[in-house]
Amino acid sequence: MEIIDGMSSSPPPTPQQIAEAERQLGDVRFPDDYRRWLLERNGAEGWFGESFLMLHSLGGVVEATQAAEAEERLPGLVAIGSDGSREIVAFDFRRSPPRVVLVDVTAEAWQDALPQAQSFTDFMAQRERGEPFVWERSEA
Repeated sequence: MEIIDGMSSSPPPTPQQIAEAERQLGDVRFPDDYRRWLLERNGAEGWFGESFLMLHSLGGVVEATQAAEAEERLPGLVAIGSDGSREIVAFDFRRSPPRVVLVDVTAEAWQDALPQAQSFTDFMAQRERGEPFVWERSEA
């Protein structure tokens, strides 16, 4: 996966730190493309056309997921970032492999989630092309 120039990032975690974060998040296993990205980048933020994207560092993923009270409200959600405002960028671990979704910080149920991409690679490719977030649910 191409890393986007101009985005700030944090020093990468070790594979052991990733495994510990996965354990803290309920024994999830991050998709391989996201694990590779963490090992290269570990968080980033920047503008893609009209869309701002903030991807959390590994520690931020654990903190944001816990802060979102995801286990109670949206079981299977792992918050990997945000749009810098009210929307959480997250993995939906109710399915395998987990897809990337956008969820308002006040969402109470999965029906409020807006699917964005089938994989982290696809999600980042959309950003690299400058595509906006999906703001309406597709009926397809």
